[in-house]
Amino acid sequence: MLSIFRFGLLLGAVAALKPAGAQTPIRDTHYGTNGLARLAFDIGGDKKDIPRASLLLPDGSLLVGGVADLKSGSGVGDGNYPQGVLGKFTPGGVPDSNFGNGGRVTLTIVPNDGWGDLGDLALAPNGGLFVGGTYTNNVNVTPPYFLSFGLLKSDGTPDSSFNLAGYRNIGANAFLSNATNALLTRIQPLSGGKLLGLALVGNASQYCAGVIRLKSDGSTDATFAAPNGLACFTSDSPTPTFLALDMAVISGGKILVAGAATHGNDSSNYDMAVLRLLEGGTIDDTFGDHGWAFVAFDLGSALADEADAIAVDSQGRIVIAGIAQNTTSYDMGIARLLDSGQPDPDFGSGGRVVVPFNRGDTNEDHATSITVLPGDGLLIGGYASGALDVPTANPVATLHDVFPVVARLKQDGTVDPFFGNNGRFDQAIPNSGYLDVLLGRTYRATANSDYYFIAGTALKNDGSGQDFGVARLIVPIFKSAFEESLTQ
Repeated sequence: MLSIFRFGLLLGAVAALKPAGAQTPIRDTHYGTNGLARLAFDIGGDKKDIPRASLLLPDGSLLVGGVADLKSGSGVGDGNYPQGVLGKFTPGGVPDSNFGNGGRVTLTIVPNDGWGDLGDLALAPNGGLFVGGTYTNNVNVTPPYFLSFGLLKSDGTPDSSFNLAGYRNIGANAFLSNATNALLTRIQPLSGGKLLGLALVGNASQYCAGVIRLKSDGSTDATFAAPNGLACFTSDSPTPTFLALDMAVISGGKILVAGAATHGNDSSNYDMAVLRLLEGGTIDDTFGDHGWAFVAFDLGSALADEADAIAVDSQGRIVIAGIAQNTTSYDMGIARLLDSGQPDPDFGSGGRVVVPFNRGDTNEDHATSITVLPGDGLLIGGYASGALDVPTANPVATLHDVFPVVARLKQDGTVDPFFGNNGRFDQAIPNSGYLDVLLGRTYRATANSDYYFIAGTALKNDGSGQDFGVARLIVPIFKSAFEESLTQ
C-alpha cells in the first residue's frame, strides 16, 4: 500500500495551512429551497412518496423514480396501493413544469388493485426514458409476478414505438417455472436502442438471475441466450441461490452481474458474487471459476455478504460494494477483483475493505452505489441506520431511521482521511430542523463533476406523510496535484 504522507517534512506546514475537514461535503444551499429540493405527489393513502432511483440528465436536470400511495386499502404492509411515479427537477432543484403535471408523472406499471415497485431508470435514445419495475395483480403481493419495461418520451408520456403501448410486461415464470418471487433490479441501455434487463427471480427450490434483452421496439431479442432471448442463472449449491442486484456492461459487450449467492456444499452462507456473461448471453467460462467469482468476508453471525453495486475502474478492475455481516451488525463491504475474477491483492486486505459507520440502533451500514473517481479512487454511497439529533423548538428531537451516507476510498482501498470524518460523510444536521433531514434507503446515488445527488424521503411539515427529497452535495472530487500527492 502507498504511504499516506510522502512528504513528512511538509506535514506541519500543510496542517497549519489546511483547515480540518476541508473536503467535507456540504449541502448546496442554492439547490431547491435552502438546499433541499422537494416534490409531493399526494395521490392518496398515507401520502408516502418514496424514491427508488435517480438519473442525471444531460442538461443537468434530475429525474427521480419511485412509488407513491394511490389509496388506502387492506393489503400488505400499511395497506396502501402503490404506483410507480417519476419526478423531474430542473438544474436549480425546482419541479420541472414542462414534465408531466408540474414535474410529476404517474406511470401505469402497477394494475389498479395490484402491488408493485419501480426498479430502475435509464436514458434512452433521442432523449427518451427507459423505466423498469415489478408488479403483481394483488395488493397482498401474491404470485404471479410480472416484470414491466417501458419507453417514455422526454415529457414522460409513453412512446408507442415500444410494443405499441409504450410498455412490455413479461411473466416471471418465463425465466423460472412456478416463480413465487421476482424483483426487477436493473436496466441497461445498449447500442441500437436495445435494452438489457436484470431481475431477481425465485421459486420454492431456487433463486436465479433473470437476464433479458429487448429490441428497440420492445420485442424479445432472440439472438440473446438463443433461442429465447432470456435466461436465468444460478449457483451450484444444493439449494441454488443467486440474488442478482446490479450489472454492468463492459468492453466487448460482456455483462457483469453482481449479487449474493450460495455456492459449493454450503447452502446457508451467502457470499458476494459476480457472474460474467458473453455478449450473446452465455456464461464466460474464462472468468473466475467457470464464469463465477465469489468474495467472502465471513466476519460473524450468519456470514451473509452481499454485493448491491458493481463498477469497473479505468484499469478494468471490478469493484463491488454492499454489506458484510458482522457479529452484531452489517458494515459496508467493498471488494475489488482483477479482470480475471481473482481478488486484487493491492486493494485492502486480500481485495476486501470494511467501512463501518456504527451510528447506533441496528448498526445497518449498507453500500448501494459506486462512483469511480479520477485516479480510481471510489465514492461509495449508501445508508446507515441510527439516531439523528436535529434542532427543534423543544430544543432537540431525535429521529430513529436510516439515513444517506457517503464514504470515499483511495485507490488502494484505504479511507481518505481528508474526506468528511475519516473518509465518511454522515448527513449534516440541518440548522432549520427535521424538515430538512433526508431519510430512507438511498439507491444508486448520482455523481457529476463536483456534485453528488442524494434522493430520499423528506418529512411533511404537518407530519402527514413523506415527499421526494433531493440534496445536492458539493463534493471536492478533483484536487490539485500538490494536495493529491499528500493524500496518496
